[in-house]
Amino acid sequence: MDSWQKDCMEFLEALTVEMEQFFEDVNHTVNFIGEEITEAFDDFAHIIENDISHEVDQFWHQLFEPFIDIYIDWEEWEDDLSVDSSRVYSRRVNLERVDLNNPTNNNLPEEYFFLNPKVEPSLEKNSACIGCKNYHGILYGGNLLVCGMHPYGWEDENCPDWEDENASMDNNN
Repeated sequence: MDSWQKDCMEFLEALTVEMEQFFEDVNHTVNFIGEEITEAFDDFAHIIENDISHEVDQFWHQLFEPFIDIYIDWEEWEDDLSVDSSRVYSRRVNLERVDLNNPTNNNLPEEYFFLNPKVEPSLEKNSACIGCKNYHGILYGGNLLVCGMHPYGWEDENCPDWEDENASMDNNN
């Protein structure tokens, strides 16, 4: 029986040595793979930092360069018209005091009406709005806002929301 126990102990010792060698090899392999992955990420980061960021910068430059040119042309155009650009861009309007029914009495900057002109109703266009206090009639980006109730205007001459522009506020209450 001594021989059997001795053989079993030798087997277990050999198994232990082999297992230790296996785990050392696995540890070495994992460390090697980790180092390779770290090196690959460092190379990738270097590529992104040097090559791709340069291409992205070129892309943004190409994208915004026409807008910069337009802005510069706009400034030159403003200078030709002798418009004070600081007044155009910095003037604020108190919206609580704006009367949308009569925008010409709002002390709005002159540039506002240059960019958004007022269009008066005529017999041919928006005839139902002639003399109506609800008429707005300002162009926004080429689109006429007729009034808040009927943004595109009323189709015939008898608008149900027509109110006399000369009527006082006291008569409406």
